[in-house]
Amino acid sequence: MISVKVRELKNRLSHYLQIARKGETVVVLDRNTPIAEIRARAVGVSSEHTDRYIRELSSQGLLLAAKADILPNFTSLIRRARAARSDGDWRATLDDQRADRFA
Repeated sequence: MISVKVRELKNRLSHYLQIARKGETVVVLDRNTPIAEIRARAVGVSSEHTDRYIRELSSQGLLLAAKADILPNFTSLIRRARAARSDGDWRATLDDQRADRFA
């Protein structure tokens, strides 16, 4: 892990981005206080990895996973809202349906 002050980062941004590309984490400091991290973007994170991460956070009490059945199918909601409103203002109907579903 490398630490760099904001001014140095601005002056040599390409250099620090290259360091991040190589897998190193660059910590950005503002008045010697860490404010951000620059690191390489994770590529190809699998759904298995994501599921495991969600389970881990849930077991630590840091995350409350949503139940799949509470997530609306927005395509069908919009279709029903358009059919219900003759004036073309389907957004108001969609809002009403959302309110009913999550009430």
